[in-house]
Amino acid sequence: MTEYQSPAVPARPRVLARTRGMSREDWLAARRGGLGGSDIAALTRGKLWAVYADKLGLAAPSPQTEDMRRGHGLEAWLRGEVARRHPTWRITQRHAVLQHPTEDWALANIDGLIRTEDGTAVLEIKTSRQPWHDGVPEDYQAQVQWYLGITGAPRAVVAVMFGDFSQSEYTLEADPDLQGALLILGDAFWRLVAARTPPPLDGSEAARAWLLAEYPPRPDRPQPVTFDAEAAGMVARYRDAQARAHEHRLTMDTLGAHIRAAIGDAPGGLTDTHRVTWVRSVAKHTDLDALRRDHPDLVAHYTSERPRDGGLRISLRKD
Repeated sequence: MTEYQSPAVPARPRVLARTRGMSREDWLAARRGGLGGSDIAALTRGKLWAVYADKLGLAAPSPQTEDMRRGHGLEAWLRGEVARRHPTWRITQRHAVLQHPTEDWALANIDGLIRTEDGTAVLEIKTSRQPWHDGVPEDYQAQVQWYLGITGAPRAVVAVMFGDFSQSEYTLEADPDLQGALLILGDAFWRLVAARTPPPLDGSEAARAWLLAEYPPRPDRPQPVTFDAEAAGMVARYRDAQARAHEHRLTMDTLGAHIRAAIGDAPGGLTDTHRVTWVRSVAKHTDLDALRRDHPDLVAHYTSERPRDGGLRISLRKD
């Protein structure tokens, strides 16, 4: 395992790609060439498969949603708000994918650089529906320390706007020990990606997508395998968990119906310790049967085939 130590004088980061005018597709392709701050944050949350599938292109990139576009617009506005609150700060954007001075796979896309009389700081901009009662969440701290380790900046300012439109700023000092630990984590994981060695299986959608890609339907192999003792034990545990999950789901659904009835036409309800909101909206529905009947050519044009995981069906053997 590689050991990482912070140099006495931080080296300047390299520029992997200039992003001004870059398409989203090219930007995503550049990100797949290494681990960025959001990837490290995901790894610290245990989302190994989501990162692994993304880097190998096993999962289609999520389309840019309205919330994502709104967040991008808020980023520019919040950057301006930080500048307004600190008129002596010089805030600039780095339109580039930055690369660690020595580790090619360690990447950073920072929201801005702050230059003051006290030196340089990384600017990280966030939006959050809920307030941060305990300060900057740990995964965001990891993301920021990742950026500090790559840029060599001694500190970062995290500017956040919450769901009630209030704003806060947090200053994080560089933590060389944490940066070294994150580099070790990233190095070990990137070796898995480079060798196409999957991480341990879990219940994530990304893991299931990899299983479908690795083991597509085989009509020419109709005979089932005979499980060994370990796999047979997993089947028994799966059945037990399935039964308990069904029981819990029925209980939750029944309780939920009674809670909705107690709310009635109000937006929600209050207990001594909790606020309950009944989220109701009008959803649009597309009549696919009518669409297939009236415009079969149009449906065929936008229809593609891909493996689908229909779940596990477990029944008693009758032979």
